[in-house]
Amino acid sequence: MSDSVYKWCCLAWLLQIIHDAIEQVKGIYVVIADHGNAEDMVPMKVHGLANVAATVMNIHGYVVPSEYEPTLIEVVE
Repeated sequence: MSDSVYKWCCLAWLLQIIHDAIEQVKGIYVVIADHGNAEDMVPMKVHGLANVAATVMNIHGYVVPSEYEPTLIEVVE
């Protein structure tokens, strides 16, 4: 098995452990990835990393403070 395949297998195994633990407690699993300079690659008016905090708060059932950037999801009651 190549080194790259081995690393991906290890990552998949670890993510499964995390996923299983979160399911046991009926939690929420949010994966966020950033390559480091996303803010420089898109116009400021496009939704992006600034909206992640509000989105994660909404997913967890919290009301987002008005000074936050808007959420990327629609909250339906």
